[in-house]
Amino acid sequence: MSEIDWSAEYSRQRKDRMQDAIEDYLHDSKVDARRTYEEMLSCIDDTIKHHEENLEKAVSLKELMLGYRDIGTTAVEIAATLELESLSHEMKEALSEDCEDYLLHRNIPLHSHSYDNIIIQALREGYQMVGFDRGPHSRLNYDKSNC
Repeated sequence: MSEIDWSAEYSRQRKDRMQDAIEDYLHDSKVDARRTYEEMLSCIDDTIKHHEENLEKAVSLKELMLGYRDIGTTAVEIAATLELESLSHEMKEALSEDCEDYLLHRNIPLHSHSYDNIIIQALREGYQMVGFDRGPHSRLNYDKSNC
C-alpha cells in the first residue's frame, strides 16, 4: 500500500472546488460573465475585510497585553490634573523615575525622555499615583506627619 501525499491531495481537491464553483456560474443561464467576475471580486473583498478585521483585533490585543490602554484623556488634560508645573524639580524627577520603571518593567518603550512626557505616558498606560511613595500625598508622608 502506497502512502498518500496529503498536500498534493488537498491542492487537487481545492482546485476541484474552485472548478465546481466556476462551472456553477457558467452553466447558469441567468448569470452572465460580468456577474461572475463581480461576485468573484466580492468574495476576494470579503476575504480581505475578514483579515483586516482580525488584524485590527490581534493588534489591539497585543497592545493591551503590552500595557497600552487608551484611557480617553489627552496629555494636556492629564498635565492639568496633576499640575506638573507646580511640582518641584526634585519631585518631578522622582515621579518620572518611578513612572519610567513602571513602563520599562512592562516592556513599554519610552516615547520621550522629558519628565512630563514620561509621567503622562505612564498614567496613560495605567500607572497609579497611589503607589508613588515620595509625593506630598503619599502614605509615607502622611504617616510621618501623624507621628
